[in-house]
Amino acid sequence: MSLKTLGVWELFKMDPVLIVDDSVMLINYIEETFVEYEKQFRFITAADGLEAIEIIKSQSVSLLVTDLQMPKIDGLGLLAYTNKYYPKIPCIVMSAHGTPKIIKALQSDILQFIEKPFTSKQLAEIIIRALNKGTPSEWLSGISVASFLQMVEMEQKTCICEVETPGEKKVFFISRVVNYIMRFVPN
Repeated sequence: MSLKTLGVWELFKMDPVLIVDDSVMLINYIEETFVEYEKQFRFITAADGLEAIEIIKSQSVSLLVTDLQMPKIDGLGLLAYTNKYYPKIPCIVMSAHGTPKIIKALQSDILQFIEKPFTSKQLAEIIIRALNKGTPSEWLSGISVASFLQMVEMEQKTCICEVETPGEKKVFFISRVVNYIMRFVPN
């Protein structure tokens, strides 16, 4: 992804998609061809389930796209971990070894299965649909900014907050400085 074409804010605000596959050829193909989608999502890659778990633990991931057959921790192990500890991360499985039995067994745990080989456009369209699917259910409305900031502080979280009032929309990055910010927000 060309970071030069995007401002820091645009890059930060994008949905991070974690793509996990041990095929260096596939990862290189995705890196080369996903340039045209860089304004819609950013992607992070991992070579196996173990590396993916470390990424999921250390940063926000909006969508997981994983292969099934990989070293260390395979796709099924990664899906089991993600569904147990990060159940809100939607998952897409890509594999050349998807038997009807495996696909049926995975249906309740994944958004979609995509058969390899596929084009980058096919994968990108699935990713974009998946990212757009989750957005409205994650919106929070009808709460004061002060109350929301208190919740963020109690949970010790970091977030991006879009505050919208009639005729005005503001975006804030909220970190662990909430106590300082709270002094300036009217109740």
